[in-house]
Amino acid sequence: MKNKNLPLLIIILVALRLGTLAIPPLTDPSEARYAELAKVMAHTGEWFAPQVWIDGELIPFKGKPPLGFWLMAGSMKAFGYNEFAARLPSALCSMLLLFLMFLALNRYSDDYTAWTAVAVTATSASFFILSGAVLVDSVLSLFSMGAVFFYYAFLKEELTKTKKLLSIMVFVFLALAFITKGPVGLVYFGIPVFFWTLLSGQWSTLKNHSWIVGGALFLLITIPCFLLMENAMPGFLNYFFVRENFLRYTTKNYGDLYSSAKHGLPLGVAIPLTLVACLPWILLSAQILISRFWRSNDGKKTDESDNSEVMRSTPSGDKIVSKKELLVSSLQHLRSYAQAPETLFSIGLVSLVIFWSCSSHLMFYYLIVMVPLFGAWLAAWMRTVNFPLRKTAWASIVLIAFYSATSLPVSMILESDKSTRGILREVEKLPGVDKTAPIVFVRRVPYSAYFYAGNRVLPHAEERVSESALKALSEKNAVLVSLKKYLKRMPGELRGKFIVKIEKGKWTAAVIRKPEERK
Repeated sequence: MKNKNLPLLIIILVALRLGTLAIPPLTDPSEARYAELAKVMAHTGEWFAPQVWIDGELIPFKGKPPLGFWLMAGSMKAFGYNEFAARLPSALCSMLLLFLMFLALNRYSDDYTAWTAVAVTATSASFFILSGAVLVDSVLSLFSMGAVFFYYAFLKEELTKTKKLLSIMVFVFLALAFITKGPVGLVYFGIPVFFWTLLSGQWSTLKNHSWIVGGALFLLITIPCFLLMENAMPGFLNYFFVRENFLRYTTKNYGDLYSSAKHGLPLGVAIPLTLVACLPWILLSAQILISRFWRSNDGKKTDESDNSEVMRSTPSGDKIVSKKELLVSSLQHLRSYAQAPETLFSIGLVSLVIFWSCSSHLMFYYLIVMVPLFGAWLAAWMRTVNFPLRKTAWASIVLIAFYSATSLPVSMILESDKSTRGILREVEKLPGVDKTAPIVFVRRVPYSAYFYAGNRVLPHAEERVSESALKALSEKNAVLVSLKKYLKRMPGELRGKFIVKIEKGKWTAAVIRKPEERK
């Protein structure tokens, strides 16, 4: 920490992360869908009426508030319509969250905890990967978890004026979380804070909030945004709040307008998924836990041997403890543990895992918000066992280097199977094919195709293989792009009218045979 080269090292690591943003292709469906949505927003200037391709038509997207898309669209206007611009907001939001974590923990805890928490969070595999993905969850994580760390600072601060300012920042960040993804932004903050307050019994802390100023700012930020969206897309409020944020979690079919995918998972799956999200550092926490367990057991055996004579002198050698006494004792220990504001992170982590364990509607990237809480908790624990900071620093550098080095081979795999970037780049190079010739995708058009090929893609709803082939034949100089499995299903007579020019991964690209070339 005292090394004069530390700022240079941080700059290099940040540059390395930003430099890898453009390497992987935009993947289908989520990344490419949001990137294309932001691209359309930047083109049209419809800032309160996002539009998405569904069944070959651009329709209003009522599934989320606009802040995340504003950031993506603004980035594209500044840096062009490419992967780097699409992913930059997620990366910057993740870095800003790390900076806020450091400031809060460094000021109100200590240097060791601040550096360790940031290192653990930044190099957890899920956080690193998702910080470079076109998802609004990184933006949401900044504002929801940023509010948690502001609240931690609020609890620790002694100066009244600073305390009020920190409270106001909590409200502002919650408002920004609300216009990023709606009520879930409040849930991610509210559950940790509620259970910490409940367990610690420190309800008096609520009196010190800037309820009037903070509440007014929250309403000033959120209400106009949602009213303008309702005005631009009538029915938005009903669809978003009723369907997306209530019926989605209470019914199997809530009338999703934008996806036919089923996200239902077994109850309790959030527990193993959270463990995966915290890799590889969860392995270190397990090692610390096991070593502590063995040490405590050794101590317990020693105590038992020392007191064996005393135990034998009693009638039974056992003390009977009722369930009620055990429960009261456990609650007392829990309340004693929760008194410190630092326990906000561990209590928040456990309570959010329990929350998601009660829901079957869960996507892995929802759990990115768990990682900063895990990082802050693990850092405090590592401090108690005197884990060397130098080891943490070197491990973090190695992990970042490993993640960056694997971005190229991973990109090649994704280009072949999860995106159309690779095949469309090859189509651009086809000799004798007009660069403005239409591109027809067989059966359905992936979102990434809309992003990478733009106006060359012929939009259409999901259709039969033969319908796509006939559509290509009706277009002059069209290029037919298909999954290999679909090409095999094409009737022989139709397939004979095309010449396959490119095969890349699971994709093929074919052009129309000239009449003299047909058998």
